[in-house]
Amino acid sequence: MNKSYKNIKEINKECRNYGVHINEKGELVAIHEGKEYKIGQASFFNEKGEPLKQEKTEIKRERERDNLKVKK
Repeated sequence: MNKSYKNIKEINKECRNYGVHINEKGELVAIHEGKEYKIGQASFFNEKGEPLKQEKTEIKRERERDNLKVKK
């Protein structure tokens, strides 16, 4: 995909049509007959096109999860 996405939610929304999603670890996962299979690893980039380090990505995801928990 050569589109720009703001966050993982946008990616997952589009990819669900194909039976694929990105989990918390940044792994691309497909579901077949009730089982999950890792089929790849997602790469994340900032607005300038520079790759984000995995540590920064993990911190960002933890913040998103915490924000979701607080809202509920």
